[in-house]
Amino acid sequence: MILTLQITGLDKFLQELENDGMIESGVSVEGEAAAYAEVWEWGNARQTKKGPRTVLGTNPRGERVWLSSQAPYGYIWTNEGKFWDSISQELKKVTFEGPNKRDVREELEKASVRIATEIAKTISESAPVDTGQLSESFRVVESGDPLLEESE
Repeated sequence: MILTLQITGLDKFLQELENDGMIESGVSVEGEAAAYAEVWEWGNARQTKKGPRTVLGTNPRGERVWLSSQAPYGYIWTNEGKFWDSISQELKKVTFEGPNKRDVREELEKASVRIATEIAKTISESAPVDTGQLSESFRVVESGDPLLEESE
């Protein structure tokens, strides 16, 4: 048995959706923890010898740096596999059933927020615990937020 399906207008629809711009979301660090959140991941550039609760480790760039003994391999990039799993699971839920591109875009925006929420949860759960301030400081940044336009 051979089944042939002819879809017309799909290329036009995809072009319209593409012209509508990117859909972005993200995770930010807010509050006092923002001052040191990346040190836990990238290492302390000013540190030249072992300090209390530090170990020599490798950051995401492959550089040998002093990292927290609580997160000797960082706490964000080590979860990349979990991030991709979250992305995959949420994109499977997207149905593209909306009758127009606005509906499809809204569905994709909701999926991006769900993905960012899962990623924020994963990062929070694996953040080093000192005062607990860092793990409580991750926030979802939704599409359209000016924070997403910053370079870092």
